[in-house]
Amino acid sequence: MLKKLFLISAFALLFAVPAHAAKTAYFSAMNDLPMMRGMVELPADTVIFDKPAGRIVEFSARTAEPPRAVLKFYGESLPPLGWKPLKTGVFVRAHEKLKMDFSRQMDETLVSFALTPND
Repeated sequence: MLKKLFLISAFALLFAVPAHAAKTAYFSAMNDLPMMRGMVELPADTVIFDKPAGRIVEFSARTAEPPRAVLKFYGESLPPLGWKPLKTGVFVRAHEKLKMDFSRQMDETLVSFALTPND
């Protein structure tokens, strides 16, 4: 009976693993910022400066999702990473501020991210 229970548990685990196996993707410009599923980073738009007052990173991504879905994703995923919402599309963590701006191009949303020192 114990062997049968073990086999059933192992079999159930095999089917549960793929659901959790999908890894979260992160931006190459900011490797601690998760990328929303379906988002495509635009590396040509990336600018990175390190200065004594803090880093400045600007990068962008495109997605088929509307801005409200992007805001919902980051509104839910950033607070567990230590980011606090300041206002719509703006988050602060320690001495940094992350700002998101949106524009529509055809049927896609272009999301521009700007990480700056929090003055």
